[in-house]
Amino acid sequence: MDLTYFNCGNDTLNKAYYTAVGDLVSNIKLFKGGLLGREMPVVIAGMGYWTPWTRDAAINCSNAVSLLFPGMAENTLVSVLEEHGGKVYIGGEYWDKIIWTSGAWEHYLTAGGHGFLKLAYEATVNTLEYMEATEFDPDRGLFRGPACYGDGVAAYPDRYAVSGESGIISFAQYAKKETSCRGEGIPMFTLSTNCLYYMAYKAADMMADELGLEKKYEKKAAVLKAAVNKYFYIEEKHTYRYMVDDCGGCDAQEGMGISLAILSGIAGAGRSAGILSSLSLTDQGVACVSPSFARYSKEPGQYGRHSGTVWPHIEAFLADAAHRSGRDDIFEKELFLMAERAVRDGHFAEIYHPDTGEIYGGLQELGGHGIVLWDSQKKQTWSATGFLRLIFRCILGLEPETDEIRISPFLPEGMKEARFTGLRIKNAVLDITISGSGGNVTETNINGQKANKPCLPAGSAGRHEINIVLS
Repeated sequence: MDLTYFNCGNDTLNKAYYTAVGDLVSNIKLFKGGLLGREMPVVIAGMGYWTPWTRDAAINCSNAVSLLFPGMAENTLVSVLEEHGGKVYIGGEYWDKIIWTSGAWEHYLTAGGHGFLKLAYEATVNTLEYMEATEFDPDRGLFRGPACYGDGVAAYPDRYAVSGESGIISFAQYAKKETSCRGEGIPMFTLSTNCLYYMAYKAADMMADELGLEKKYEKKAAVLKAAVNKYFYIEEKHTYRYMVDDCGGCDAQEGMGISLAILSGIAGAGRSAGILSSLSLTDQGVACVSPSFARYSKEPGQYGRHSGTVWPHIEAFLADAAHRSGRDDIFEKELFLMAERAVRDGHFAEIYHPDTGEIYGGLQELGGHGIVLWDSQKKQTWSATGFLRLIFRCILGLEPETDEIRISPFLPEGMKEARFTGLRIKNAVLDITISGSGGNVTETNINGQKANKPCLPAGSAGRHEINIVLS
């Protein structure tokens, strides 16, 4: 098996890296479905699952799978596409499936070819047209739908838990009776999901440009960005609210939402700095939604499954956003919290307790049983790949683009060297050694020759030795 090997001066990070890779490999299964015409290896969500999920597929591929196992990443992305009436669409739970587009674009930059990109663009355009027709609210200029990944009612205020069921999708039957919404019609607008649509518009135009087609989403992206900043940004608090609806919304801090607002560029540099300065963190990192809703926190130390708890994949998004905004104190805290828990437990779990850091599934409704304690799944793939995201995107600083393979490394204090061996970017294999500390590149050597900066042309092929010195 071809593998990217990593070694640095920190034993905890070294062990956590191989724990993450082990968790990822343990979640490879044979699957036939979607546009995958025969059984092929795909990456599933974790040890408790047997089929791919769209949001997990997109996040895992963009985090690390496209780098480590490019063929399997493409299988996974294709397996969640569907064909209806001769047209290809993104499948999966309706509200946040558009995240697939960002994952597909990242896969193309890392490992994909034009054939895959053409398929991705077709699926994206068809899905955007459908979602615009069924879930877009022209009055607000926003897309309806729950939060990214937030499929459980524990992610939402009491009014959305009226069914007593665990899934937020069950609220749709009540919404249909009370509103004239098209589509599924859950009458809420969430920060993270609207950020995903903005990112999809931007990615779709980049796909079109790469395919030699006319870009057509620039104006829609600008309008959506303006609507997100109008309805979600809270000026006096220097942050974004979680949810907008006709019942007062919710001003809680959504970890995924604020991370995507920064990473997508919706927030801009000025607002990003304010968001990170006013950020609320638990002892164990950023909570998925903070604070937890009162129906779960009646007893000390109890939290909702999707509110108040720490999900590592969200920690990873927040840490990445913090690093890109110059807040490496936040980045390093999340990085080492994730690593230390994984080394302690021998795997990356799905969810952790925000006070103790112990594996904890959180409280949530369960039809006919009231509010109960749920399990935290073992070896959750996006928890593992979230950690790998921080190794590849922040420590290594890898940014494949259409024109260049860019590297902007960062070594935390006390970590004097990092070595990546066998890193594959399309047709190139990179062996990279980073020494020093911080993120200021003072010297670069590529294949024994001094270079002005640590980057290679996007079309590079063969093996390359890159040495980078930081100060």
